[in-house]
Amino acid sequence: SELSASTPTSHTSQATADNISASADSADEAGQLSDEGLRNEVIQWGAGLESTRDNLIATIFRWLDGRSAGHWSSTELRSFAEILGFFCLAEEWAVEFKEVCSEEGWDEEIGPNQCQVALLVSQKDGHAFCSDQSLNSIVRLLLLDGVSGSPSDLVLASWRPRKRTKVIIDQKPRQELIVELFAALDFDQDAHLDFDELRRYVELSGFSGNGDEWLVEYAKLCAEYKCQVKEGMNLEEFAKLVESSPSNDYLENNRLREFIATITSAAPNFSTLRARAWATRPTKCKLRSQEDRRSLIRV
Repeated sequence: SELSASTPTSHTSQATADNISASADSADEAGQLSDEGLRNEVIQWGAGLESTRDNLIATIFRWLDGRSAGHWSSTELRSFAEILGFFCLAEEWAVEFKEVCSEEGWDEEIGPNQCQVALLVSQKDGHAFCSDQSLNSIVRLLLLDGVSGSPSDLVLASWRPRKRTKVIIDQKPRQELIVELFAALDFDQDAHLDFDELRRYVELSGFSGNGDEWLVEYAKLCAEYKCQVKEGMNLEEFAKLVESSPSNDYLENNRLREFIATITSAAPNFSTLRARAWATRPTKCKLRSQEDRRSLIRV
């Protein structure tokens, strides 16, 4: 059921931050703080609290404050921006972080504290306003590893980049984005995307098939784009795939940025929130995974 939120009070906010920080600090000292451990700590802490807007903000802040520093670093704020749907390249985020710190009056060296983040998400005409519903959704996402239903059912706010950042984003040629995405996927740096490297791309694009299905899809992609199965796709062939039919695999520039950020960013991956679908190539062969289990057992 949907959590309810009410108007926050500064007393509740401070108590919230103190409770979580004390729990996290003790775990830090014991060398036991992990993502799973932090999730359990926050869930246990939150179980006895009323879900006010103030407490929801505190939960999000503490969960993303991986260093337990009481401030969000540039990387931690970038994680939050990505939850709100803003994906960009490293150099673009550097500009955005500098701009938001200047605009909000934050210390760029240490980043925003919890009260400053609360103000950021509470300005209805601002760049990162979050409704109570959005805050509820984010908490459920972070603590419960997602929500029931399809990704498009998750209602989130939007992070709107500052003017200077948007100018830089708009000036980036599309071809450069494709080159950067190719380089990010090419883990062995052999100038080709092989079986495993190309699979990462199609999975980001929405492909969710098993090993058998990917084997067939990969073979058909190689045949369609006339590339060697062993080597995989070179940059020219990959660019053709990215620029293919809008009804199939065509990617807008913001989605290219999302993919690059997902692969290269130190921030957690929140790209699975975005609904998408990869259109597989038609095939007449029957996959092993589609066979009756008994027919696969040799007597």
